[in-house]
Amino acid sequence: MGERRARWGYGFQDKIATACILNILGTEVRKGMSSFEAVRLADLDAWRVDDFVLVWSSKVEGNSIKWSGDRTFLDLADLMGADGLLKEMAEGYRRLSQK
Repeated sequence: MGERRARWGYGFQDKIATACILNILGTEVRKGMSSFEAVRLADLDAWRVDDFVLVWSSKVEGNSIKWSGDRTFLDLADLMGADGLLKEMAEGYRRLSQK
């Protein structure tokens, strides 16, 4: 039960990751080629875009899923402030692009 409890909060992002992977595989199989290699969960090298990381032979894509049960609104400072989400996303991009 401990592992199940630890994963309860990740259900929505797991559904999104699964849909992305199935779409990738379906598209690549239809084209008769596949360069998709892996999915990594909670990739520490990806910084804040680490909810799931998709890996192809030629690129790496970090994903960050955000949601809230209440109606919490983001303002410009939340996005672009000194510690805003865009800064975190840019840092994740920088780290992944170095790989």
